[in-house]
Amino acid sequence: MKLLSILKSKDLHYAVALITIAFLVNIIPSKIAIALGIPVFIDSIGTILAGMLGGTLPAVIVGFCSNAFNSISDLPTLYYGIISILIGAMAAIFQQKGYFRTLPKIIVTVLMFAILGGVLGSVLTYFLYGYDFGEGVSAPFAIGIHEHLGLSKFTSQLVADFIIDVIDKIFVVATVIITYHKIPLHIKTHCSRVFLFDPNPVAQLEADGTRAIKHSLLRRVVVIVITAEILLGVLASITGFVLYRQQSIEKFTDIAHGLTEAASVAVDT
Repeated sequence: MKLLSILKSKDLHYAVALITIAFLVNIIPSKIAIALGIPVFIDSIGTILAGMLGGTLPAVIVGFCSNAFNSISDLPTLYYGIISILIGAMAAIFQQKGYFRTLPKIIVTVLMFAILGGVLGSVLTYFLYGYDFGEGVSAPFAIGIHEHLGLSKFTSQLVADFIIDVIDKIFVVATVIITYHKIPLHIKTHCSRVFLFDPNPVAQLEADGTRAIKHSLLRRVVVIVITAEILLGVLASITGFVLYRQQSIEKFTDIAHGLTEAASVAVDT
């Protein structure tokens, strides 16, 4: 019975609603930013919010599904799925440790999210695009840094991605915190209960020192699912990286052959 508790009608509705709403909150603002040409991502609000409300499981699902959806129109987005998964998992950890409650800790969360998105993202971008600049919102900034400051392509991409990601995560975290505080307490409580997520484990333990760990079997299942999601994200990222890089190499090789043939014809004539 405990194992099937999340499948109860009301609980299932809450779970589906949280994941769906968080998914849409990831997608819609990011599409608006792209349409308006705003140089930020705004694609992790839903992931972080899901982590604060339901813990790692919904955050991981929302993060990876968002990247998978965006990859339909922009294939390289899929390869950054592991970053979204890590951001979701980190959001849940920060929520449990109270990092969204005070300004100094909020600054830490912004920097950590920016390191994941900016630093790790720039490393993926650098290798994904054949040790060159990417094609995202940070590309013009990275090229400008390279040309005017004389930094290497990798360093320029790293600096550009990190700066833009800091700006992005300041807006994202601020939006998430404001939204979280606007959500009624009974909804927060129910979302946490559905996903067996304790947003304040220390306080709960102090309130009931003899409290045993509940739903141990279901918690193990949750851990297994989370692990599977992370492995799936890593596998998809690695597979996508290899395939896309190979396609890029073949594409540029074909272009080079075409130019060589054109040059040969020009010389002959």
